[in-house]
Amino acid sequence: MKHRLILTPLLFLLMSVILFLRPDPWDAARDYAAGYASEFMTMVPQHDLIGIRVAEHSALVQLALWDRSGALLYPLPDDFSPLKNELDTGDLADVIAVQTGTTDATWTEFDREGQQVLYCQHDPAACLVFDRAALTAALGVRTLGSMNTAGRLQLAAGLCLLAGVLLILSLWRRHQQSQAPKDFELLPEQFCARRDGHNIPLTKRDTKILALLQARAGTVVTRDELYDAGWGRDFMPNSRALDQHIINLRKKLDPDKTRPELIETVRGIGYRFVI
Repeated sequence: MKHRLILTPLLFLLMSVILFLRPDPWDAARDYAAGYASEFMTMVPQHDLIGIRVAEHSALVQLALWDRSGALLYPLPDDFSPLKNELDTGDLADVIAVQTGTTDATWTEFDREGQQVLYCQHDPAACLVFDRAALTAALGVRTLGSMNTAGRLQLAAGLCLLAGVLLILSLWRRHQQSQAPKDFELLPEQFCARRDGHNIPLTKRDTKILALLQARAGTVVTRDELYDAGWGRDFMPNSRALDQHIINLRKKLDPDKTRPELIETVRGIGYRFVI
């Protein structure tokens, strides 16, 4: 039980560390899009080349480029472009803020269905719309989910906070258990025990097992030693006999399961008396 109290918060902490250290596919997507933005910016004097390059790109749906003053470089209203009619003022409303240089490169969903994603940066000023599935395939990643790096950091921080809370609660519970009154007395001559002022009738075998456990309190008593004490060396009990007897003994010592545990299981070895 003590180990389980600590294991849960440590598990949450491990999950948060893994989540924090796991590479973010959106970082790879950002570098990928930034490279294309720079490439297209060098093609601005030759708009026809931009149209051809975009048509060859399986993931890129549309793009827009600006100069440092905020003037639109591509697509221009008077030039032929297979993409210019797909961009309107409403689509570019969020883009204008990016050109001021007040925000970093960002990824957002471009359409309501989430099938297209919008990448915008301010230096050089560019916005590119990608098909999410095609971009995922081009990057060779498993998926491009809706969570960016900031979201992952927030989730990792939340898991760390939860781990801390669980750890504090676990330590508090252990402290409460350690501070709880442990009024237990074994009366072997009377074949009973007294706990918290209540008499608990015991069988002869109960008494022998408890006497051995209490004599070795705090240390592990092996299964063979308990079999020898409770059944004797000449008796070969069923492999579950001891386990079932300990279960019944625990019920006698704490029928409503409100007191600190007296008999602790040590897996693969035996049992330990913890008072």
